[in-house]
Amino acid sequence: MPEERPTTNSKRKLLWLALAAAVVATPWVVDLAVTQSRQHRVEEEAARKAREGGELAREALGVQLQAVAMMTDNAVANPRFLAALRGRVDRTTLADLLSTETWWEPYREQLAAISYDGATMAFSQAEGADGLPIGEMMRRVGKDGRPVAQPLAGSRASFLAAARSVPLGQGSPAVLLLAKRIDSGLLSTVAGRAGKTILISDGRRALGQAGPASAQLEGLVGQEASGDVALADPAEHAAAVTVAPGLWLWTLGRTDLGLVAAASDRIRRQVSWMLAIPLALALAAVALRRGRRQPVDAPAPREPATSPHGTSPHNTQIGLSVSGEELPPAAGASGGQVLSAIPAVQPGPGTTLGRYMLVDRIGEGGMAEVYTAVSFGYGNFRRPFVIKRLRPELNGNTTAVGLFIDEANLASTLVHANIVPVFDFGEAAGSYFLSQEYVIGRDLGRITRRLRDRGEPCLPVGAILHMAHEVLAGLEYAHGKRDEAGNPLGIVHRDITPDNVIISERGEVKVLDFGIMKASQRLSQTESGTVKGSVGFMSPEQARGKNVDQRSDLFSLGLVILHAATGDPTYPGETFYDLLTAAANGPGEAERRRIAALPSPLPALLGRALEVDPDRRFESSAEFRAAIAPYVVGAGATELANQLHRLFGDELRAEQERLNAAAARAPRASSPHLPAVPVANAHVSDSKRNGT
Repeated sequence: MPEERPTTNSKRKLLWLALAAAVVATPWVVDLAVTQSRQHRVEEEAARKAREGGELAREALGVQLQAVAMMTDNAVANPRFLAALRGRVDRTTLADLLSTETWWEPYREQLAAISYDGATMAFSQAEGADGLPIGEMMRRVGKDGRPVAQPLAGSRASFLAAARSVPLGQGSPAVLLLAKRIDSGLLSTVAGRAGKTILISDGRRALGQAGPASAQLEGLVGQEASGDVALADPAEHAAAVTVAPGLWLWTLGRTDLGLVAAASDRIRRQVSWMLAIPLALALAAVALRRGRRQPVDAPAPREPATSPHGTSPHNTQIGLSVSGEELPPAAGASGGQVLSAIPAVQPGPGTTLGRYMLVDRIGEGGMAEVYTAVSFGYGNFRRPFVIKRLRPELNGNTTAVGLFIDEANLASTLVHANIVPVFDFGEAAGSYFLSQEYVIGRDLGRITRRLRDRGEPCLPVGAILHMAHEVLAGLEYAHGKRDEAGNPLGIVHRDITPDNVIISERGEVKVLDFGIMKASQRLSQTESGTVKGSVGFMSPEQARGKNVDQRSDLFSLGLVILHAATGDPTYPGETFYDLLTAAANGPGEAERRRIAALPSPLPALLGRALEVDPDRRFESSAEFRAAIAPYVVGAGATELANQLHRLFGDELRAEQERLNAAAARAPRASSPHLPAVPVANAHVSDSKRNGT
């Protein structure tokens, strides 16, 4: 027999077998990579949901804290309570009054403490209760006069709110403190709002929890500094958010992303193996045919012909690709830098802030102070503005600063005749601020209150409809705003109230405060009463803590119209709880009767605008505006202007004189290059210059 020896086909056999093995292994490798990637995404999604739930739960706690703060404000101003304080009744009499008098019933669920002079405790249901610093807080409020509301951790977690009364005769103002325990019922409400399991802790022990599987969170107490913790199940994650110094809120986040992906993973595996196994068998068969040994004296096989492109017809390239859908980034994720804390200062009227000289302090909210101001520049340039300045204690709070910057950036894109624009944003003297158009005028809330205080009739129907028509023009523009790529921005004002509708001396109507500033710092040193004037104009879905769209603004505008036409509060109620419950339910029979008694066409318009079900309201601001348009007459702006001058003419003239005097005192710039941080190429029409 002729002697046999290996040929080059032996090497080819090994190559083809290796390729077959690679084809068989590919689905397994791909599946491993996809599984690991999927698990990572599941963990990220669970972590995002936990953090998101934590923010929602903290916001819901903030609403409860504001309720206690508002109740304290209302109680300390109650005439019957003040009468008891002026009499300086003894501890026993106070205890009897607070336990039996019907006027104290709205506050009876809270623990009360009273000091006649802000320093010495006269009566307390809460002194020493749960290890809370009741006396210390009351002395602080008695000394500086500023109301305080904050959550604190003792043996239990509680909300504490303290406020000072008016001076009692020749004596010092009294101080009232109300304490509300954060009990299981309250935590259940918060957990329901956030849609998550929650636990509140002081870093050493659990102080309360609510929701299913809350025992999973108990073992995490003490790990609050980590911020978030991955659990054994990749689909579950826990996050801790700070609600006050020494007090944290844990939330449990869970995602079904892995379950949703399981079906598609099975299909992908089946298809991969159905393709890989036949292909691997075909490659193995080729290897066996190529691997036969040939006799030594046999003629050498012909080399395969070379194609015109220099490649062998058998040199086939085989590739596999696996594609997957990427998850969107976590909500709130941003590539922006973290802002460092800026030392806070206390500029006020007569001081400068950047290139603005502050004139009058005209308002204050939970996050910002508002001033009239005069800008100064090269060549003796002067112009009045309104300056909105972030409160000093929030300058180092990156969340608050981020919200403030978001408001400036968002509002700067809204350039419309019926929206008060933002022209400038910057930081000076340790303070973040934005400048807005100065409108010579007054907000609708002040106009309505002035009419009511004088005992005069409310605004004429024509003036009210003109106001609503103009507000809807601004809302139509904002609701339809799109980004540079043409995608809807989904802007919802969320705080359409009489105080946020301003009327100029010419009868122009403009909407104030677009943005998300109402999601403000609610837990750390929240000012009492920061939600006054808002809860009474919320849509039912907003009061229930649900997601809102532009139809929520239309409902709120309906309540603004009702208020302007009647001069009365939207809903009855002594406490924040009463108002919030009424707002969540929407107009009842009493409100419907008030609407039906209004002059035509208000009942028909409000009947639809104030539907509790959003699907039954006007679909858009354009539709609402079109329904009003037939009733709008040319004299509406004139009526508003006449009312404004009649009610506030002297005040407006005095305000102008102060601004003119401030402009004369403002510094003169020595260089044309003044520091400024413009946020938009704002255009000011002749109708918006307000005489400047």
